[in-house]
Amino acid sequence: MAALDTLSELIDRHLPELGMNREDLARVLEVSPSTVSRWSTRMPGPETVRALATVLDQPYGVVLAAALRSGGYAATTADVLSGHRLTFVARDPACSQDDEDDDEPGAVFTDPERAKQWAHVREELDLRIADYGHGGTATGSAVIDGACTPAHVVVFRAAWEHRTDTVTVSEAGVFAEVPSGLDPHAAQVEALSETGRVFAVSACGLDADTVRQTVEVAVSQIRADGNLLGTQESTELGLAEYLMHSQMMHARAYREARRAEGSPASPAIDPEMRKRLEKIGPRLLNAPYRWGGGADSTTDAKPWRDPITTYPMQPLGSQDS
Repeated sequence: MAALDTLSELIDRHLPELGMNREDLARVLEVSPSTVSRWSTRMPGPETVRALATVLDQPYGVVLAAALRSGGYAATTADVLSGHRLTFVARDPACSQDDEDDDEPGAVFTDPERAKQWAHVREELDLRIADYGHGGTATGSAVIDGACTPAHVVVFRAAWEHRTDTVTVSEAGVFAEVPSGLDPHAAQVEALSETGRVFAVSACGLDADTVRQTVEVAVSQIRADGNLLGTQESTELGLAEYLMHSQMMHARAYREARRAEGSPASPAIDPEMRKRLEKIGPRLLNAPYRWGGGADSTTDAKPWRDPITTYPMQPLGSQDS
């Protein structure tokens, strides 16, 4: 938030540009030099503020804000501008026929009628520009510092990955309310089904430090058991395996949600996702998986097995989230 200049600071910054000093300014305003000096802590009368804006060649609002700062009525720009309604207007980017970004700035007005005039002139001129197509502007109103951030929660995700052997924390998303089933003390562990070696651990919650600690403790416990995949080791999983695992997890979640249907606590399932999972679920559960993709299904086929085992771990014990 920008702090305001006092009137004396504003004067001292602009007088050199005008080739004047304080004595010259006092003479023009017909006040004493000592009066000018007192404006660092006092606010002059309205006529003097307007005259000073003219002499300094500065907008009246800027000088008035500095005077309010000197008088102790305001400290920042927000103290002066907060709550005021403005009208903003700009060229509509959709009207441009040029691939390059339109770098001409828009405009903000305190008077809505001036905004309308700006928009009208801009549209008429753009109609005559060959590469801009039809004229058009976008207009709207806004209240300075008047918008409240909607009620929300931020979910953080801590993750450990065997390649780096480090824990990172990032923002997982912003939600209107706490997602159902969110447990910051439960670490989700990803392990190779064949060996049980763990290659990824994650946790999600509303507090970044909590989810980081959850993952760190889980990794420490798994490391002590000797079940972590080393940084130089490969999962030997391809993209197809990851995709198949993801679809299988969706299918499992769908089956669990269906079993819980009718319960007030059961999560709602998106209708489109329901349709996709109804088709995907049975096919994944019953179809054999072709290892290597050979043409002869009788010699290169065996029942499909999820190559990744995903399970929750409660490293911090039973705690309230």
